[in-house]
Amino acid sequence: MALSARDESRTLNAIGLQYRAEIADQLNLYATVRHDDNDAFQDVDTWSVAASWSIPGTDTRLHASSGTGVTNPTFIEQFGFDPASFVGNAALVPEESLGWDFGVEQKILGEALVVDLTYFESDLQNEIFTSFLPGFIATPLNSASDSNRAGWELYFTSAPADNISIVGSWTQLDATEPAGVEVRRPEEQGSLDASWHITGDVKLNLGVTYNGVMYDTDFATFARTRLDPYTLIRFGAAWQMTDQIEIYGRVENLLDEDYQEVIGYNAAPQAAYIGLRFRDEASK
Repeated sequence: MALSARDESRTLNAIGLQYRAEIADQLNLYATVRHDDNDAFQDVDTWSVAASWSIPGTDTRLHASSGTGVTNPTFIEQFGFDPASFVGNAALVPEESLGWDFGVEQKILGEALVVDLTYFESDLQNEIFTSFLPGFIATPLNSASDSNRAGWELYFTSAPADNISIVGSWTQLDATEPAGVEVRRPEEQGSLDASWHITGDVKLNLGVTYNGVMYDTDFATFARTRLDPYTLIRFGAAWQMTDQIEIYGRVENLLDEDYQEVIGYNAAPQAAYIGLRFRDEASK
């Protein structure tokens, strides 16, 4: 296999400006602008703004943000790597995105339960994808159509007792492109993590992750193929033996779930870890 031995380089210089403000202990504002000076691509300006308002006399907080982003092609995408299998594309242009979100956070019973619901949308232009030429030679191209993502996310934290903490989230996503549903973008995704300090020295942790149905490209047929949903469970424990020494362990994929994140490649099976943490007195 004859790999490319070309010596390629490119230069990017950037300058940014950031603004932050807190007004009347209830309104937080944030803004940034950035200018990228490229020698290989067109110069570009990006920006982002965000605001958060804790409504006086309530336990409600409103928040919103919006911004743009640019991602340049990688060196392999631009210059290639093996002429016999992957040919670079010097005509590629950077990917560009515009997104926004709006959400409401509500505290219930003080801070025993905090719930945050956020809606989001984003639009990706010039998305870089891999096209296959005759002879199974691959090359990257910019998509002529936009890729759109929209959905909502529910996030919560709870402390039902002084020694118990729970964090969870659930996301519904609609990610589409001209060919249909975006590959490797689950429509539903959720997680739950719970910690329990049994005593001051012993702590248990339980985590659950759910990944809904996804689609991927089967390169044997070049057809969109369904990947089954899966649920992963992890369990961990820690014991503070002394002020300086902690022993901990965890089991990933506790039920030894058989699943794939990329079609044709099985993901990690059940695995167990154990270790020691040492803390210097001076770091306390």
